[in-house]
Amino acid sequence: TCGLGALLLHQVNAAGANGRYLYTCSSLSVGGSGKLNITGPVDIIVTGNVSVGGSGYIAVGGGSAVNPSRNIYSPGTIDLGGSGMVNNTSLPIKATIWGTNPSGGTAQTITVGGSAAFYGTVYAPNGNITVSGSGGTYGALIGNTVTVSGSGDVHYDVQLAQAVSVGGPTPGRTPSSRVRKAAPALSMVSRKMPSASRSATIFTRESRWFSPPNRVAL
Repeated sequence: TCGLGALLLHQVNAAGANGRYLYTCSSLSVGGSGKLNITGPVDIIVTGNVSVGGSGYIAVGGGSAVNPSRNIYSPGTIDLGGSGMVNNTSLPIKATIWGTNPSGGTAQTITVGGSAAFYGTVYAPNGNITVSGSGGTYGALIGNTVTVSGSGDVHYDVQLAQAVSVGGPTPGRTPSSRVRKAAPALSMVSRKMPSASRSATIFTRESRWFSPPNRVAL
């Protein structure tokens, strides 16, 4: 279990053969006034649930960070509340959440909330994603369902269509062999959502990683 206060992951252990720092834990919880600072290229594999609450947050980059990026892999419930995810690089590709729950079971639940703007991507083809934050979402969301209910705007980053995802625990391997980049999924809208559509579920079927959607049915 990773119950985190203030921790600089880049200062722990040595990078792997792929140049990234790999950490594993049974659950990841950042609560109270805790903060998790990612100051290098980091992959975190969580076999259970992930939660951020209170005034806690997970930050990528800032200060003396060197090539910071963060991948979190989890098959469990992911609840990003509190102050949420703070991406100081402002590059969505540098902060990705991978929902690794396999198909055929109970759908994974992922909530992107928090008061800070979310600059990042979520790839969870077998998960149900809810965006409920007030700070705005910049990037892309792919899931079995994607529901927007918060007051923040949602913006698709068109550069993601040509982007190559950074990192991974080991070259050529994903945490779940049943979750692939090419897996069909629901893709986030490529435009700012009108305020009247905040409670709508977005039904845009795509098969390419973070490619812009062809249609939006609200």
